[in-house]
Amino acid sequence: MNIPRQYATPVLLFWGFQLLFVACTPRSDPDAVTLIPVQNLNASGIDYTCGTYEGAPATIARTADGNTPIIRWMSEYFTPSGWTPKMRCDEVSQRFNRFHQQGWLAQLTTGNLNDLPVICAPQFPGGDCGELLLTLEPQEAAAVVLQDLVNPEVAPIQR
Repeated sequence: MNIPRQYATPVLLFWGFQLLFVACTPRSDPDAVTLIPVQNLNASGIDYTCGTYEGAPATIARTADGNTPIIRWMSEYFTPSGWTPKMRCDEVSQRFNRFHQQGWLAQLTTGNLNDLPVICAPQFPGGDCGELLLTLEPQEAAAVVLQDLVNPEVAPIQR
């Protein structure tokens, strides 16, 4: 796999034993993370579902090799606005499936929506947010959460 020279050392990202994409930090912006997809990403046999992990709702990646929790939904921050941890788990898991099917997981970026940090897919490569994946709490740094999200050693992240 050839990684463009504008990127620092790549990190291979696996769910189960299946390589999904390579996370690279652009040399020009060390706080940004770029995901470079491996070939046949959409044919990789991955399904995302909302299940339970350690007693809490969790977004789980299911593959032929097993299940891997990605996000453990703990925060009640959005509950007053009608988004319980279980509801967020259901919705974001569906978005993961849609993003995966569209190939957008390889393009995740960060932005702001309604004065809240978000993780999203750009409208076009290198562009602003076009499709929302996940809304974060106001104090959270979206770039850090995105790095944790794509780092298999951190999984599952807590939201």
